[in-house]
Amino acid sequence: MTYRLTRRQLAWLRDASTTAEQRSAFFAKGPAEAAASGNMKTNVIVHRPMVRGTIVGDDSFEDSAQALEAANTFMADCAKQAADAGVVLDEIALGIDDRNRSVMEMCGDANLAVERILHLGAIVANPDGCREDLENLLDDLRDLQDDPASPIWRSIPISVMPSDEDEDEFEAMSDEEAREILADRLRDKGLFGFLVLIRTPVPTSFCEHGYGFSWGYTTGRHFYDETIEGAVKQGAAWAEEFRAAERAKHEAKKEAGKQ
Repeated sequence: MTYRLTRRQLAWLRDASTTAEQRSAFFAKGPAEAAASGNMKTNVIVHRPMVRGTIVGDDSFEDSAQALEAANTFMADCAKQAADAGVVLDEIALGIDDRNRSVMEMCGDANLAVERILHLGAIVANPDGCREDLENLLDDLRDLQDDPASPIWRSIPISVMPSDEDEDEFEAMSDEEAREILADRLRDKGLFGFLVLIRTPVPTSFCEHGYGFSWGYTTGRHFYDETIEGAVKQGAAWAEEFRAAERAKHEAKKEAGKQ
């Protein structure tokens, strides 16, 4: 996926207060790419060095490898300039980091759909104001209460639900009482991060280098982490393991059919 600058990154680069050394530190991070462009009249394609989604230098090359080499040279020069100036760029503090891009790329690469994101800290702070989100979480937990091996329990390592002794009492509670208890338990356990419901298609067929699927037939799991990126990263690993297991079952079934 070709790198593209975000709107905030563009604004920061164009800001007069951004120093040349800061820009060097920014571009030193990469990635380096070769951008191709063509002339429809002459049918000639040329390649230009590109770093972090920005064309660098005025040179163009017939060979993409040469353009990529020039981009890497530019990155190395930027790294030296930043190091000589003692500039360490805190992109998170500046609000120009790539966490959102990382989430986008992980979802694309791992074939994930993020169905729901719950910020548990916001729910704890104002349970009445987040009633719908809290009820969604409550419904999920109630549905899975009888299955301690369920993925949601592995996503939230410390159970926030009542123990076996007061399970019947919990079931008899009104939704309002249950919401209050759930919010209190999230607060007590220090669970203030993100609970993300992620879905991926269930493979319907396999070939050597891929698989067939439809977004009308999916499976999903909840993942908890202090950041959305961390939860999606867990989801990407899970999806890879899930597809590998499905492929193994497919291969075993195919082998059994040969016998």
